[in-house]
Formats: sequence, structure tokens, C-alpha cells
Amino acid sequence: MKLEKWALIAEIAGGVAVVFSLVYVGFQVAQNTQAIRINTVQQSLSWILSESEHLLLNEDLRETMSVEDLTTLSPTDRQQYDVQQLTVLRTFEYQYFLYAEGQLDEGMWSGLKQRMVDFGSDENLRIIWDERKTWFNPRFREFMEGEILIAEAN
Repeated sequence: MKLEKWALIAEIAGGVAVVFSLVYVGFQVAQNTQAIRINTVQQSLSWILSESEHLLLNEDLRETMSVEDLTTLSPTDRQQYDVQQLTVLRTFEYQYFLYAEGQLDEGMWSGLKQRMVDFGSDENLRIIWDERKTWFNPRFREFMEGEILIAEAN
């Protein structure tokens, strides 16, 4: 009988250990998820700051990006303009998918989306978009054309 009691105690202790292990693993997963989200937001903001810094430090690029009529740009300047705008659009696409996958909260997304609307109001960006939109994910294209570019038209 004594051996049966010890077996029962060991079985109960094993069950309790399994429950504690599952709680610990759940806690670790939650912490990891939060760390990944924070890192994702930091990376997204880093890209925005990098774009801004690049533009601020390059006088020729600032002049190119401030042009009102793309047809006045030399082929080299037009290529530089396109690359800069496509980088902005790629950043928008990345941020859109971060939000769509639940990696950005509503508050962060709200500001980023408004930034997209503001950029989308630029006629030259719309020209680049029309020329190169097939380079982007179909879901992102639908989002841009259904919520961002249309926002300025309304």
C-alpha cells in the first residue's frame, strides 16, 4: 500500500509539473511575441527615418524630389526620382502587411496610414504608382487603390 501512495503522489506531482511547464511556456511565448512586435515597430520607424535622413542629407535628391513636372527631369534624375518613390511605396507595402498580420497596433497604424494618404496626394507619386503598381502585391494594390489613393479623390 505504501508503494501505491508514493505512485499516486508522484503522478500528482508530475501533473502539477506539467501544468507549471505549460504556464511557463505560455508566458515565454507571450513575452517573445511582445518583443517581436516592438522590434517590428522599431524597424518600421527606422525605415521612415532612414528615408527622411537620406533626403535631408542629399541636396541634389531634394531638388529632384521637389520637381512638379516629371517630364522636366533628365533620364538620370527621373531614375533617381523613381527609385526614391518606389522605396517609399515598398515601405508602405511592408507597413501594410505588418498591420494586416497583427504586428502593428491601431494607434501606430492610424498615423502610418495617414502618412500614406498624405504621400498619395502627390500627383507624381500617383504617376509612379500607375507605371509600377504591378510590381506590388495584389492585396497591397487593392488597399492603395481602395483606401489611400481614393482618399484624396474624395
